[in-house]
Amino acid sequence: MKNLHLFFLFFILVFISPISSLAQKPQGDDSDCIVCGEATYKVTKISGPSLVTEKFQTYLTSAWAYSDRYVWSETTTTTLQITGGATFDITEAIKNQLNLSWSKSKSYSVAIQIPADKNKYSKLGLFGDFNKYYVKVVKDKFGQETTSHHDAYEPTSTHYLKVVYKN
Repeated sequence: MKNLHLFFLFFILVFISPISSLAQKPQGDDSDCIVCGEATYKVTKISGPSLVTEKFQTYLTSAWAYSDRYVWSETTTTTLQITGGATFDITEAIKNQLNLSWSKSKSYSVAIQIPADKNKYSKLGLFGDFNKYYVKVVKDKFGQETTSHHDAYEPTSTHYLKVVYKN
């Protein structure tokens, strides 16, 4: 029985102690880290804002249809748009560092009717006015910098509901 107790004591000292000491490694200690850290982004506004009017945002109806009118009474929302293949991280950096609005909504308290040509395929589209910025983004990861340029379209509170016809 004494040998069994010695075995368990040996097991605890040899296997459990090192594991628990690893679990207590201080947060933020990257001394033996091979691939650690996150990229940092520096956003520089090169130009803007300049107003872009009636820029297409999205379709509010899903299918092309022959319709003589559209009736709309729901809230519409325009959102920040970034060109140039911006990743989510780059979009967030641009939005946060330039203090841009993510979205603008407009509520319609009464239903509005928008006439359409019933002889043509159409959809209802949402358009809006946007403040356009041209920006440079420098991404630094592990001391390696990459630079990209993007147009950032910040939504305003001006929305348009327009009929779009299929060519």
